[in-house]
Amino acid sequence: MPEDANPEQRSRPPTIRDVAERAGVSKSLVSLVLRSSPKVSDKSRQAVDEAIEELGYRPSAMARSLVSRHSGVGGMITSNAHDAFYADVVAGVSSYVNEHSEGIVPLILHGNNNVEEEMLAARRFLELRAEWLMLMG
Repeated sequence: MPEDANPEQRSRPPTIRDVAERAGVSKSLVSLVLRSSPKVSDKSRQAVDEAIEELGYRPSAMARSLVSRHSGVGGMITSNAHDAFYADVVAGVSSYVNEHSEGIVPLILHGNNNVEEEMLAARRFLELRAEWLMLMG
């Protein structure tokens, strides 16, 4: 956080509103810049980019998921994480997702060969609104 930030800004991460104020533009324009919209002038884009850099702004994945209705979470449940076969499958799926599914984070939960733990893991993924769920084991 820059030294010239006020105390309120130092106690919380910068928001899209903070970026808009710093750049002297609307929140809507900041949103357009973040989405790489061609409708934004170079001058406005530069002002927003500079404000983002100065404030150390990072878009909120949670806020984006509310707007887009996509959680950005993919789920894998394995019954035996220590088995080399499952480790290879997890590595392969993670690699594929990283290359082909921009914005999806694969999460892995272990069922420990216990149906109740596997059901609990599945419920957790449902609560997270996982984009997909893979069961192994």
